[in-house]
Amino acid sequence: MYFDHFGLKTAPFSITPAPRFFYSGAGRGKVLDALLYAASRGDGLIKVTSEVGSGKTMLCRMMIEHLPPWLESIYLPNPAASREELVSSVADELGIQTSGLLPPGALKSVQDRLIEKYAKGKRVVVILDEAHAMPCEALEELRLLYNLESGSEKLLTIVLFGQPELDEKLAAPRMRQLRDRIVHQFSVAPLSRESVRDYLGFRMRMAGYPGESPFSVAACAKIHRISRGFMRRIHVLADKALLAAYVEGARRIEARHVGAAAKDSGYVVGTSGRRMAAALLFLLFFVSADLSGPMLSNREDPLAGRLAASLSSPHNGFTVKLFSVGKKQREWLVRFLREARGEIDFTEIYVYPQAKERYLVVYGAYPTRIEAEKALKSLPETYRRTYRPSVVRLPKIRIA
Repeated sequence: MYFDHFGLKTAPFSITPAPRFFYSGAGRGKVLDALLYAASRGDGLIKVTSEVGSGKTMLCRMMIEHLPPWLESIYLPNPAASREELVSSVADELGIQTSGLLPPGALKSVQDRLIEKYAKGKRVVVILDEAHAMPCEALEELRLLYNLESGSEKLLTIVLFGQPELDEKLAAPRMRQLRDRIVHQFSVAPLSRESVRDYLGFRMRMAGYPGESPFSVAACAKIHRISRGFMRRIHVLADKALLAAYVEGARRIEARHVGAAAKDSGYVVGTSGRRMAAALLFLLFFVSADLSGPMLSNREDPLAGRLAASLSSPHNGFTVKLFSVGKKQREWLVRFLREARGEIDFTEIYVYPQAKERYLVVYGAYPTRIEAEKALKSLPETYRRTYRPSVVRLPKIRIA
């Protein structure tokens, strides 16, 4: 909406992680380099922790993007609900059918497949996002995966991305054996006041802004104070501050615009900027009424809509399987669906409830495999790298 006003080509403060917007300042570039180095060496177990909204998902995406070609990544965006589910998820990503196998048999099949890849000069990195939400039983199973070896070489590198609660779980006495196997530990800190100013300018330039950052020193300081350096809050405040400046017709973002953005977001309650905040709310109301975009989706339940759409969708032909997720991770799935609105054709996403308390998320329904493969190739590169989608037959989808 404010793109033309500020001479932008794309949204500078989207919540969805986009690798080309990766900010290497504030130590993040060094952490990425260290992660890639540790993974390429085959250092078995690696842990990355940060507070929510600090940019660890972006770091996770960047790691996947920059792994060398002889390292294959398995990205598990949702924590496993059980030991069996964890091994099953890894086996599924390796193309192993585990139905009918007991857990020891499934683990042996995973080891055999990893040995095959190792003989061809390939190794595998398993990346678990939101690892703090994993139950202790599933975390303990990581030790068995970590122990998979071929001679003296580790077959699997495991990287855990999580919030500080992960450290609390690992501190428990029962987790000592897993904790002692962690080779590298990294922490991603919130941005400092100076880094916030640099970060805002960087994002604006990457979005096409011609010139130096339009955020004043006072505006940057206020964003830092309210956000406490957490990237997600910085994005919300900066985006709405740009909109507030646009409403006023201003070319420079001042502290009053940030105050209006903060009040609109519910971050602070104060007397300053009341009129501007009211105008911003008024404008946001009409934008969300006219556009079925992200602002409206924040008040809707996109999961309910996609479940309903799946009931009337075709149940024959082919589709593109994106991923499956446990029903306990409903909040993560809702967040994915909200973010997907601005990235792919949202009406083509279907969510099927399945046995074992899981949802299957697919994209489109096509009469032939060729059409489904074309749809897969048309997905954003980040989707293809992150979720590793595949074409499957629709009749194979069992609806619970």
